[in-house]
Formats: sequence, structure tokens, C-alpha cells
Amino acid sequence: MVLPRNKRRPAKPKAALKPDNPDTEKLEKLFAELTQLDEDLAATDIVWKETKTVEEKTEKTEEQIFSTVSDLAKLCHAHMTKCGVAFKPPVSVDIAVHTVSDLRKVLPAFTGEYQNFVSLSDGSEAHELMQKELRLKLRDVCGGISTFSRVVQSLLKMDSKAAQTMLDNVPVGDSDEDVAEAMDNLTVEENGKTSGLSAEEQEEQIAAEAYSRQLIRVAQTWKYCNAVQEFCKTPFLDVAKRRLKETCLVMTDAVNELKEWLDNADDEDDDPFGLDDYEDTDDEAEPAAPAAPAPRSEEAVSLAEKWHAKLITLFKLVQALASRYSSLCKADSDAASKERLVGVNSRIYKLAAGVDNLVTGFLMNSSVAELEGESAKLDDLVRDLAKSERLSPDGSSDAVTVYIDSAFSSAYGL
Repeated sequence: MVLPRNKRRPAKPKAALKPDNPDTEKLEKLFAELTQLDEDLAATDIVWKETKTVEEKTEKTEEQIFSTVSDLAKLCHAHMTKCGVAFKPPVSVDIAVHTVSDLRKVLPAFTGEYQNFVSLSDGSEAHELMQKELRLKLRDVCGGISTFSRVVQSLLKMDSKAAQTMLDNVPVGDSDEDVAEAMDNLTVEENGKTSGLSAEEQEEQIAAEAYSRQLIRVAQTWKYCNAVQEFCKTPFLDVAKRRLKETCLVMTDAVNELKEWLDNADDEDDDPFGLDDYEDTDDEAEPAAPAAPAPRSEEAVSLAEKWHAKLITLFKLVQALASRYSSLCKADSDAASKERLVGVNSRIYKLAAGVDNLVTGFLMNSSVAELEGESAKLDDLVRDLAKSERLSPDGSSDAVTVYIDSAFSSAYGL
């Protein structure tokens, strides 16, 4: 099977990241710095998970907090670039220690500004939405740094198996031009580098360059830093509407997956998510006999057919709502309209999660009883959405009202 470009596994190199200075004391200092980085990252994770409220309110405004966070993301981007250079083989041990130390200093600043933003909470759903989006963006950055730390530690320890496992799971935005360009700038040039070297030396150099290219793949963190900067200058209404569109895409995927499941109802697929396509296997090992897949019941297929039709109708409603709020919520919208937008965002987000749970149940061949349970929960969410959004924010009827009356009123007793 030929995998997509961003899924292909790199050839396993035979050389590790060799430090330019094998001095044991200096290497221990570098590992200590990386270990401390891991501990600092763990501390940030606690902040993301446990910071619900902050009693002492900051004197900063939201604009000042976002400005600081944007500057920190830019600084983090620069430090990651320096780390990428420092950890190119042969690793510059002294420089690597300093770059990791500088990178660590950004983390408490991130969490501090996040806590400042939490302290400004007025209990509104609008603030809760922005708080959640900020948390997710900063967690992405920290996750990228964490991957970087684990990769370089694996490579420096010459643990080929652990290193390769880690490298296989480092995400890369292949379509991201900025990341690709940055990777090219930090990657060792191959052309003309092997002339005059013995076969063994050429093999070692190619291996080192392969490791370098894989290591620089953690440049995905730069993309996360850019996303933070973009978020910090995005108005609330645009954030809310963008999230609504993203939720629509999630629902589109679910509808398509259910349609594919129905189209292949006669195929007893015991690997609905295609996980076997990416599973490492030993070419010389005898493949294990596949487990017998659970048969699809007629009741499950019938329920799936009903829900596929209902999901198409539901998706049209979500699109209509997205259109309604795109036209109503302008930059000068009143607070009531903004709160209404956040409210519909929250309902549709829960709805999309319910759709995902139900469709996953079909894909995993859950029992009819389990499917009916998820179906009932989803019906309740649909009813709540249709009832709350039947009229526009000003109480008048519009295209959404007409659609709800025609497609949902009788089915849901509205």
C-alpha cells in the first residue's frame, strides 16, 4: 500500500545524533535541562486542566494580555528555530543547553498570561469561549515542545527503536508553506556532500542527515506559534463563527462516514478506521488470524439509514444557522447577539459530539440497544437546538424559522 506523503515512514537511519563534545559532564547537564523542560511542561498541563477561576483579578486588559501572548508566541517560535539548529548533528552541546534553557522560560510566561485572562472572566459564555480557544492554542504549542524534547532525548541516547517510534508520530503540515520553508532552511544540504568520503562515511552522513530531517519535523511547533499569534488578533465574532464552521466540517465527515458504512453494509469490516494500514509488521512473521467481525443486524442497518437521512436534514439546519449568524453578527453587534452566537455554538458543538458518538457506534458495530441509547440522546439535542433557534435573535421569523417548521416541527413536536 502506498501511503500519502505525510504518512510515509522514513527509512530507519543507522546513526544517532552525535554530540560535538562527548564530555560526560556536559551531556549530563544537557539531559538535566531537557528533563527540567519536561517537568515544566507537565506543570503547564496542570494549569490548563485545573485553572477554572482566579480570585485576584489582573490589572491588565484583554487587549494587553493578547498582545503579550502574541509576543511570547513569536519568542517561542524563535527559540524553537535556535533549538532546531543546535540539535543538528553533530549536536552543539553548549549551545543546546542555552537554547533549551531559553525555551523553558517562555512556559511560565504562557501560563501566567492565561491565568490573567481567566481572572477577567465575567461569567459570560463569550469569555468562556475565548478562554477555551486560548487554552487549546497554548496547549498545542506546549505539545509541540514536548514532542521535540522526547525526540532529541531518544536520539541522543541512541535508542533507535524509541527514537524511530517517536519520529514516526511527529506530525508535519505538509501543505504548510511556512513550515516547509523553515524545514528546508534548517536541513543539511545533500547535494555534493558525499564526494571524497568512504562508503562507510557516506552512509553515516546520509544517516545523520536523515535524522536531522526527521528532527526538524518538530517545526510543526512553529505552526502552532503562528496560530497563537493569529488568534490573538482575531476579533471575538470571527473566532465564534470560525468555530461554528469547523463544527460543520466535523458533522460533514460524520455524515460521509455513515454513508460509506451503509454503502458497504455487506462487507464485514473488522477494521473500520483503517488502522491496520499503518500497523508495523515483521515481514518474516506469520500474520495473526483476524478476529471474526460482528455481523451487522438488520435493525442496526435500518437505524443507520434513518439517521443518515436525518443527519442530512440536520446539517442543512446547521448551515442555515451559520449563515444567519454570519449576517447578524457584525463588528458592532450588541451583547445579546454575541451571547446568542456563543449559545448556538455551544449547542451545535454538543450536537456534533453526539453525532460523532452515534456514527462511531455504527462503525464499531455496537449493539442495537447502545445505538438506540445514543440515538435518543441525539434526538434530545436536536430538539433543544430547533426549539431554541426557531426565531432569530430579534424574535422575528426568517429562513431558519421556515426550515425548522417544515423539517422539524412535526417530528420533534415543536
